[in-house]
Amino acid sequence: MIAALILGLAAGTTECALLGDNWLAQDFHTFDQSEEGWRRLGRQECFTEAADAIALYRSRHGEALNVEQRSGLLWHEGQMRAISGDYEDAINLFEASRRDDDLLHRHYANATIAFLRRDRAALLEARAALAAVPEPEQFAAALVRFRENYPDHTPPEWPLNLNIVDRFIACFEESYEVAYAGCDAAEG
Repeated sequence: MIAALILGLAAGTTECALLGDNWLAQDFHTFDQSEEGWRRLGRQECFTEAADAIALYRSRHGEALNVEQRSGLLWHEGQMRAISGDYEDAINLFEASRRDDDLLHRHYANATIAFLRRDRAALLEARAALAAVPEPEQFAAALVRFRENYPDHTPPEWPLNLNIVDRFIACFEESYEVAYAGCDAAEG
């Protein structure tokens, strides 16, 4: 279920397929955003293995990655750890992914960390901070490009990830996996 949200497709089998011999040599985009990288493991519900693959890729390519790429890999590894139930490591990764120059992500990370810590007050505070982030001028142009490139997909709304934080609040007693997808999705 969460694999469909994070990874873009329904989860596959439970048997973990290897990524192949040259996956560590992949460029960042291929490894992080395509089926040839860690997402293949995630689709197979091999979440710990996906997290381990991301960690290894980060350690091998750390110096070559820019700040945004490192932050993204930390975040994705954290998501895979959280889905696996390893909240302590997930929290550490989410904390490490925060950047001073990305207010939107910082508030989303704070909300996610508060959810994992079961701190409702901090979750509500982070939600309010996220909701208060002003929409940047370039967001409207980005929506136009999104609709052109992905006509069959629902366009994102501002602020990004507020819908996920709202699911964390609505599903506060649930696991990260269930809450991320939404309580209704878990019942369906």
